[in-house]
Amino acid sequence: MDVKEAVKEQVKSAYQDADFPFSTYQELLAAFPCGADGNICLAGDITLTPDHAKNLNPEHFPVATPEEAAELFIKMLGL
Repeated sequence: MDVKEAVKEQVKSAYQDADFPFSTYQELLAAFPCGADGNICLAGDITLTPDHAKNLNPEHFPVATPEEAAELFIKMLGL
């Protein structure tokens, strides 16, 4: 599995039980299993942390599914 796929699967897994949709980065952050602390995923040399969500702006929302959340983070990471 390449890094992009690993990130995608880990983010989807992290959000599988979340209550979608999210309208703000604060909602997205609050739904992380680890909250504002810890890592969302580790893949290759990529470490995705809750701080990455702070780079989002209103045009990134709403986020309606775990798949959309994963794709959003993949795009932000430039993968």
